[in-house]
Amino acid sequence: LPAAEQLRAGRQVLSRVVPPTAQVNVFECLGAQDLFVQLVEDRSGRVPIAISLDEMPEVTHRSADILRVVRHVTGRDGCLGALVVELPMDLPPDELKPIEDYVGAVAAVLSIGVRRNAAEDELETQRQFDPVTGALRPDAFVERLTMRDATHPGPVGIMLIELDRLEHAFQRYGGQALDRIIREVVTRIWMVAGPQAELARLLDFHLLVAVPAADDVDSLMTLSGAIRDRVEEVYSLADGTPVQLKARIAVVHRNPTIDQVETFDQVLRRAQLTLGQTDADHPIVLFSKDLNQIQERSEKIQVALEELSDCPTGLSVYFQPLVDVVTGRISSCEALAVWEHPELGRISPEVFIPMAEANGQIYDLGRLLIEQALINFPLVDTQLAVNVSALELGRPDFADWLIETVDRHNFARQNVVIEVTETSVFGDTPAAALQLRRLRAEGCHVAIDDFGTGFASMAYLRNLPTNSVKIDKLFVRDVDRSEESRIIVSAIVRMARDLNLAVVAEGVESMEELATIRALGATYAQGYLFARPMPALDLRRRFADHPYITHLDFPSVSSGHRKFVNP
Repeated sequence: LPAAEQLRAGRQVLSRVVPPTAQVNVFECLGAQDLFVQLVEDRSGRVPIAISLDEMPEVTHRSADILRVVRHVTGRDGCLGALVVELPMDLPPDELKPIEDYVGAVAAVLSIGVRRNAAEDELETQRQFDPVTGALRPDAFVERLTMRDATHPGPVGIMLIELDRLEHAFQRYGGQALDRIIREVVTRIWMVAGPQAELARLLDFHLLVAVPAADDVDSLMTLSGAIRDRVEEVYSLADGTPVQLKARIAVVHRNPTIDQVETFDQVLRRAQLTLGQTDADHPIVLFSKDLNQIQERSEKIQVALEELSDCPTGLSVYFQPLVDVVTGRISSCEALAVWEHPELGRISPEVFIPMAEANGQIYDLGRLLIEQALINFPLVDTQLAVNVSALELGRPDFADWLIETVDRHNFARQNVVIEVTETSVFGDTPAAALQLRRLRAEGCHVAIDDFGTGFASMAYLRNLPTNSVKIDKLFVRDVDRSEESRIIVSAIVRMARDLNLAVVAEGVESMEELATIRALGATYAQGYLFARPMPALDLRRRFADHPYITHLDFPSVSSGHRKFVNP
């Protein structure tokens, strides 16, 4: 290769396999030609040695006995590559020096002249690579794929990976632990995907992987499953603490011979759309053309959402009762957002609420919904539960605004329940707890929603001003037939009882489920078995004079109804 080609290829290959932020020592080689050799000490407890070479020599030197090959990367020109080996960190200096000499000797024998302009290489490295993992930055990722497509067009598989629980690890163990884990994640993906894969880290807890893919989509999905399995294996922090992640993967197969998508930016948008279709039951989803309609609808919803605060056409609040499992009395109603758009039809809050959170509209939208709920709620001596997002709790003036609003509408503070999800308050517990304590001090009640799906513990709940927990419907569904669900619900009930908290079972849809959660000790229940969400007029007509569920049989008790109060 010409010298300029060697320089370019050498920098690209070595910058991929060596962390750009590592401490680098450059050794003089034994031979006529200069060679780029790095002995790198990184924070993972290993000393990788990276050597650029064009073949794997047969090594007989005794020092090779303690060297272990980690990865061999072939250059895009088919000639230049990189060999990465590792050796113990605790080697004494007298044993390390012969290895350094050995590495230099091997480099000299290979006689590949790779020179580095340090300043130029540093700037290019910062532009292209994530400093923590050595993975590409998103812009460089797209550039690489575009260049490859221009020179070697062919099918490519794109995977967008979301790392669940990584934010929890950051909140609990700190940034250093996060760096350690994400570096290990990247290493594992490279080991599974192979040296030809391109890997990028996004700003948050997402990774992008591109691999050459044949027309066989099944093999691409198999590879995605192997990556997910490897990523979800347990990690160990520096002190030995085990950490386990969960991964969801959106897969897009791009074949330029049959696909009309012009740019990789469009492919990545498809991947983002597909990722929204993943869940715990379907952690890996392949993009299909049907999702194009979803994407178009999503874009229209986004536009309509931007107009909603100025003209809230079709936005209203429905109410769903929470029922005492013993008496059948309605003790509370949850306010739920309903949006009937004149052109797009009914839009689920599971769709437009996350959009509003992403673009900052949740503050205005949340206040609008709470005001509507307070104005329209028709039941007397019954609590009203309103959902509050983590972003709203993060506003230092939220508690003051809510109290002023409740008073302005002549609504009793003790009849207001603030519902917050377990994961939303866990992410910023001190700030959330401060707002919630302020509301509790003013007489409002607090409920932890979707309990069991996040990371809460008894100690965590003890530190929050909580009145009740709502067990997620995932654990209530088929609780009468699932031993595992019964064990989980029973454990939550016992924990809540120890903390003097009421327990609500969400998603109850059968008499068998009701009987089971009642036997396990749940205090209240919510679900289609009792009533679906309904407008204020229907709620008034059905329950204003007699706030009881009358179409079901409940045990008779003399103690009357119970409210969301500490026993």
